[in-house]
Amino acid sequence: MSRNLKISEVRAFLASASRQFERENIFLHNVRFKRDEKTGEVIDIIMSYEQKDNEKEGYK
Repeated sequence: MSRNLKISEVRAFLASASRQFERENIFLHNVRFKRDEKTGEVIDIIMSYEQKDNEKEGYK
């Protein structure tokens, strides 16, 4: 049986993924999926992000 995915579940998934990335010092600001107009297939992922260096931040 198939169920409908709710947008709140998508947001929760993205929030969880973001926390995991932040633990590795990658801070996503925006993510955009570029799709083929005819097929809808993802052909590129464009990201705006900041990657912090542990040494600069005083982490080891």
